[in-house]
Amino acid sequence: MNIFLKGKRFLILFSLFLFSVIGVSSSFPEDNKKQVKAPFWPTPPAETRIRFVSSFSSPEDIGVPGGGFFKRVRDLLIGRRSRKMVRPYGIAIGPGGNRIYVSDPGLGVVHIFDRRKHSYSMLSAGGGDKFVSPIGVALDDKGRLFVSDTKLRKVFVFNNKLKYLFSLGDRENLQRPTGIVFTQGKLYVVDTSGHQVVVYDGEGNYLFRFGRRGSGDGTFNFPTGITASAAGRLYINDSMNFRIQVFNLEGKFLSIIGGPGDSSGYFSRPKGVALDSDDNLYVVDALFDTVQIFNREGRFLLNFGEAGEKEGEFWLPAGIAIDKQDRIYVADSYNRRIQIFQYLSRGSIP
Repeated sequence: MNIFLKGKRFLILFSLFLFSVIGVSSSFPEDNKKQVKAPFWPTPPAETRIRFVSSFSSPEDIGVPGGGFFKRVRDLLIGRRSRKMVRPYGIAIGPGGNRIYVSDPGLGVVHIFDRRKHSYSMLSAGGGDKFVSPIGVALDDKGRLFVSDTKLRKVFVFNNKLKYLFSLGDRENLQRPTGIVFTQGKLYVVDTSGHQVVVYDGEGNYLFRFGRRGSGDGTFNFPTGITASAAGRLYINDSMNFRIQVFNLEGKFLSIIGGPGDSSGYFSRPKGVALDSDDNLYVVDALFDTVQIFNREGRFLLNFGEAGEKEGEFWLPAGIAIDKQDRIYVADSYNRRIQIFQYLSRGSIP
């Protein structure tokens, strides 16, 4: 009997200890934090064009319930699969800007956050293949999700219910598919190690390819990111040539933006690319820990972000996406979070 009472007493004390560690530490009010004005760019007296909005690294950060006390006790004792991002890379935004898809090669999954429904899910496989290094994520006008995996050398296709449909790349011998974009009925897949772009129709049929290795116009040296404008222009990050190349939808070379260098308008390690509603081009530069912005003619306008861990600072950022409301999502990869900014349009950036 004494042993039973001692054991019961131990369980009570242990539960109180867990409550103090888990319950209290996870409920510190935000009001206790020092209030700091959100960063914005450019600095006065110039008019603000970019401002920081928020960031998130886990479902709880967007209001998804993390479970009650006993669930947290259970997770502490037996463990659970991490829902926190490890190395976010690619980003795709669903209609309305509520659903956010984030590829995470560090965890081997695609995180799916739904801010409107306050829900979260995780996609880790398709067609019997478990993701190894998912990089590119893109959506078409039917809500289908496309995921490129560099190690599996495939692009996986899911319907709007996230049910696996088919995969691409086997017959075309994709060597390292990375950036992907779906526009005007076609899927454009950047094959980094193949130094080319491979194009499919909406049903997954191979159409054509363009590019080869080189440093001249229309050739590539390990390309990665890609985005497309409504007017039918493709912007491709020609990574190791330190530039952005512009093509039409048929793969015809049009122009070049940037080049190698360490000043504004030049690149050191360009990664993700995206366009806002004014067709301003955003280029993530991982080594400079910044995002550079160019107008539609390719002229440098401004940049935002610097190295660090605070709001508006980056550590080897990677992917970028911009929704219909001009909210800018940047995969702050080694800070393990997505940062959200707002482009403040006045027709265009002056």
